Amino acid sequence: MTQALKKLMDIDRDYLTPEDIADILGSNPATIRLTVKEHQEWFSQYCPFWTGNRLKFPKARFIWCMTGGENVGG
Repeated sequence: MTQALKKLMDIDRDYLTPEDIADILGSNPATIRLTVKEHQEWFSQYCPFWTGNRLKFPKARFIWCMTGGENVGG
């Protein structure tokens, strides 16, 4: 597991923001927001959701997807 994924696991929230995941996806937060807004199906495996104008990703699901479905806890 990469150091970046370990940092995500240490976040004390049940969700992740585009700022949290940008480095792992090799993108920037604004691009992630725009892409999810225009093509949510591309991110469907991460189960993104909007709260008002804020984009969030369930932390457990995102980490699960990024580790190939490994049971990593957290």
